[in-house]
Amino acid sequence: MFRPPSSLLFACSLSIGLVLGCGGGGNPTPTVASTPTTPNPSGGGSASPTPSPAPTPTPTPTPGGQSANPTTYQVQLVSTQHSQVAVGQVTVDAVSNNGATEVKLNQTTPNMQFFVKFCSFGTVNQNCVSLGSFTTDPGGNADATLMFPSKGTWAGVFFLGNSSTFDASSQAVFQTEPAALSGNFGTAQTYRVALQPQNNVTNGLNGIPTEPTTLTSGFISEVGDTVHAEVQGAKPNTMYDVGFCPNTIFGSGCNQFLNNTVTTDASGNGSVDMKETGAPAEVFFVDVHNTRGQGYVTAFVVQ
Repeated sequence: MFRPPSSLLFACSLSIGLVLGCGGGGNPTPTVASTPTTPNPSGGGSASPTPSPAPTPTPTPTPGGQSANPTTYQVQLVSTQHSQVAVGQVTVDAVSNNGATEVKLNQTTPNMQFFVKFCSFGTVNQNCVSLGSFTTDPGGNADATLMFPSKGTWAGVFFLGNSSTFDASSQAVFQTEPAALSGNFGTAQTYRVALQPQNNVTNGLNGIPTEPTTLTSGFISEVGDTVHAEVQGAKPNTMYDVGFCPNTIFGSGCNQFLNNTVTTDASGNGSVDMKETGAPAEVFFVDVHNTRGQGYVTAFVVQ
């Protein structure tokens, strides 16, 4: 759904310090039982003991707290009519990456059939695919798993409507969004989406030229009114801008929050926290400073 950006938002170019995470020390080396001495068949005394296998080292935690699968997608559903109301969430399976999409609703319309669509970024909510439908119980609750129909890397928004032919732009009842647009930050937010290279997005980004970029992992998350952006293994010693757009096209409602820049270290790692102020932040971007198409976008992967 399109809404003009809040007047409280404006672009900012403040550089920030790095926020790095690191893994703690490993476990002590386990005691290995000694290997019995094997008699030498030639009668020349005892053979040398068989060397003990080296213990498996304890894995080092990924820096920066990114412990979830790099393709994580978990976003709350909000009402399109009453944008302060969060009604459930959508989670794309980040373990198998097979497109299994869990849709939860809480205390909505009883015994109502809902149809689910996903609309790609940059198509003004017209290039949409259908995942199927489910029906709520007498309490208006549901927990359904539907399969995303196509493989690829997908940036966009999920919409729920009351018919198989509903128009996502004008007839959706619920949609995925990181925070209620009216600034409903008193309730728990459910938003954590992995960053994927923009060059990987299926069908591109509305004609914006993209370049191949490296990334070990990265994500955007929100807790209350704090938006957290983090990258690992991006370009080293590089300033990035964190921005957002409604699910329309570049330039239409796109903006940034204050304190929205991060400069990576020599390993390409960095993070930044920003304050959400109520805006159509449906898709996030992390771009090399003052560029488009040279960074990352919130998206999920279906293999």
